[in-house]
Amino acid sequence: MVYIPVIIGMLLLLCFSAFFSISEASFFSLSRSDRLILAEGRRVSQLAAKLIIKPERLLNTILLGNLLVNLLIFTISSSITFHLQKAGRSDLAVCFAFVVVYGVILCGEVLPKILGVIKPRFFAALLAIPLSIIVRLMQPLIPVLSLINLLSRRIFLPKFEPEKNIRVSDLELAVELSKEDQTLLRSEQRVIQNIVLLSDIQAEELMSPRSLLRCFSPDITFEEVLESFRGKLPRSGYCLLSESDSDEIAAAVNFNGLLTHTEQEWRKQAEQVIYVPWKATAAVVFDQLQNRGCNVAVVINEFGETIGILTLDEIIETIFTRKQGRSRRLFDRLEIERIGDAEWAVNELTSLRSIRNQFNLSFNEYSSVTVGGLLREILERFPRAGDVCVIDNYELRVIEITEDYHLAAHLRRLNNNKKEKT
Repeated sequence: MVYIPVIIGMLLLLCFSAFFSISEASFFSLSRSDRLILAEGRRVSQLAAKLIIKPERLLNTILLGNLLVNLLIFTISSSITFHLQKAGRSDLAVCFAFVVVYGVILCGEVLPKILGVIKPRFFAALLAIPLSIIVRLMQPLIPVLSLINLLSRRIFLPKFEPEKNIRVSDLELAVELSKEDQTLLRSEQRVIQNIVLLSDIQAEELMSPRSLLRCFSPDITFEEVLESFRGKLPRSGYCLLSESDSDEIAAAVNFNGLLTHTEQEWRKQAEQVIYVPWKATAAVVFDQLQNRGCNVAVVINEFGETIGILTLDEIIETIFTRKQGRSRRLFDRLEIERIGDAEWAVNELTSLRSIRNQFNLSFNEYSSVTVGGLLREILERFPRAGDVCVIDNYELRVIEITEDYHLAAHLRRLNNNKKEKT
């Protein structure tokens, strides 16, 4: 009976330990999208989003609070264990110490962190108010802890350097080494190779061209947009809205799942866009979209003119598809399609990278990245049906120019002794 109030106090401390553990797991498991949702939610959710803005301060507060609580628990348990041993109850003392240790591990650390990882947004909003109070109470101690941390690193680890980001060459080496012992499955190898390619593929190669996009004025109604698309989704999946005083793209609305929405709901879905140069790599565009919390990048040329858009979905699709290419996505056709023994059908969006890989052609003297751009660069004008260009041992002939200025061409091998790569 003497120990009951003390044990109740230990249980309360255990609750505080669980509180700090679940706070750490939930707040530091929040993804970028989770943080954006919290920032746009209720006041409690916005408070949680503000706390994670300064992660170092939040983490120091949580770790210090958890450390103090656990020290109190073990100090009290040690005192009770000592008194039990002094009273000749060594067996009870051992059982009590065992229960305390595993109780702290299981109920104060493991289970709370599992819950925090499973439902990070829910628990972050739920614990935001008490945690913000604790952060304010411990605010005077944080600078002291930061100073101690800095001095410790300077004294004991003066030459410590942060680990560098993984390089593309490291990924390439990992893929090559995995092929020798089949460490990775073929699908996993392809995904890693596609990730590596993102640092080499330019935004111009993946974007949806401006000629295939529809841009509307910002005052257009939802019904007018639906009528314009005639119930079909736009090729990019986004409805583009221009600025009020120009035709430059200012916002994008994701049309997936919006065909049954109201005017007000449609307006709320308008997303901010970012602008990237046409020479930017897909990896750089992906990072910028992630950092800004956007889904659409507007690609501009050297004159600042919009030449297309590149979406986050298109970059992700590039990573997980077997072959990169816009032709299948935009025209529902293959980039390179065999039509004879030594002849293949291509289109203006066919990537020169794909042709280079399949036919061992070199395009080092050209700056273009697509067949359409290559023809314009060689001819120094817009191609016309019947135009022919000879590149190495291949003939590229323009077959058709459609009404909306999309071209189809045939690539024919002049010397049948050379064979393309399979």
